[in-house]
Amino acid sequence: MKNINIINKINLILNKKKNTILLIILFLNILFLNKFNSIKNTLLNLIIIYINFIIIIKKINKKKISILLNEIYFEINKIFWVSYIETFKNTFIITIIIILFSLILYFFDNIIFYLINSIINM
Repeated sequence: MKNINIINKINLILNKKKNTILLIILFLNILFLNKFNSIKNTLLNLIIIYINFIIIIKKINKKKISILLNEIYFEINKIFWVSYIETFKNTFIITIIIILFSLILYFFDNIIFYLINSIINM
């Protein structure tokens, strides 16, 4: 009886370590996803994500997965999607602001250039 209890504790510890290792792998995968952008690394990242997803699905029962998917669907429906006209207006405003600031910088740059040039030529 005592041996079975010890084995159960060891299995519990190993499962916790396995979960921790999987989370670390997933974290590193997400962390370095954009750092090394090649086809080989992208495929490797997709495979790691897929393996993690399968392991997570096997650990969670189907009822919890169904609840999770329903919550995801509900959250996606709550997202406010911007219309084409709003996107165009925002882009136009940002473009105008960039043009204005570039003209202001150009103006100050010329003034500073003129001042430095006049100081040097004195």
